Amino acid sequence: MKKSEECPFCDGTAHLDWNKKEVQFRKEAFYVQQFYYKCNLCKEEYTTNETDDATMLQVHNQYRAKHSIPFVEQIINMREKYGLPATKMNEVLGLGANSYTNFEKGDVPSAAIANLLVIAENPVEFKKMVLRSHDIFGSNAYLSLLNRLDTLVSNTTREVRLTKIDYLNEPVSLNGYRAPNYLKTANLVCLLIDKCKNDFNDRMKLNKLLFYTDFLHYKNNLSSITGLSYRAIQYGPIPSCYSNLLTYLEEENFIQSTYQKNSNGGAVEIFTATNGYDPSVFTESEFETIGHIYEKFQNTSSWELRNQSHEELGWLDNQLNRNLIDYQQYAFELKLN
Repeated sequence: MKKSEECPFCDGTAHLDWNKKEVQFRKEAFYVQQFYYKCNLCKEEYTTNETDDATMLQVHNQYRAKHSIPFVEQIINMREKYGLPATKMNEVLGLGANSYTNFEKGDVPSAAIANLLVIAENPVEFKKMVLRSHDIFGSNAYLSLLNRLDTLVSNTTREVRLTKIDYLNEPVSLNGYRAPNYLKTANLVCLLIDKCKNDFNDRMKLNKLLFYTDFLHYKNNLSSITGLSYRAIQYGPIPSCYSNLLTYLEEENFIQSTYQKNSNGGAVEIFTATNGYDPSVFTESEFETIGHIYEKFQNTSSWELRNQSHEELGWLDNQLNRNLIDYQQYAFELKLN
């Protein structure tokens, strides 16, 4: 959303703002931040299609999380995982002609269809559905799909291992309504290492940079980038499974750690990116957020960034009990724009 625009009622400038509001959806109440513009000259307040969509997205996110309904990204990823067009997904699942396409565009499935989608996400179960509907495929396409499904089934061991990198595997408010995305996380870490001052690329700074990147992106775009959850500890917010995360990235040869001697004769662990990063994995809005973060903090020391994170309400409210920090509750309070 634009931070400001010309006021449609006068010659002033209207600035984006928000306030908490209760919104009804499918006979349930949800509290969201309602976005609107307010003119600095005539003081008129108004919404646009974009701000209304952003408000409703928060409602849909909460409803999906509450009722375990797959999110748009999960629905798209499932179809792409199976290599099928939306028309074939409709036929295999027994849905209406445009149902799957509409779900990918943001329509919220019913509870019954949501259950079907959750079952279909498992390649073992989806293969059973394909076997029952084999007549909708040509012979070559059918055999190719079965081979693809067998490969996916054999890869489940690695997927189980990846789930240990964060406590949460399904989109909820504690991970910015996005399931953990390991490719984006790996490339984000490598990008931040590449752009920041080498001497400051230690564990503390990387943890804080990840937090600020994800929470700023949620503040402006209503989703995190990595899908990681963050815990408030003594030294500021950190990814909830940061040790597992960094170990995984090192094992997969995205990063490597070395030790540098400090002025007191001790050692500091510094991370370097092994093979650079791939900017194509990020959307335009994600890359804009990342750029804002590294431009602001690339020469900031770990301790300075730690001190700044201690001013964030999300840390202040949760550090006593080391709670996870809720994106929906605290991202809009972030002291960054």
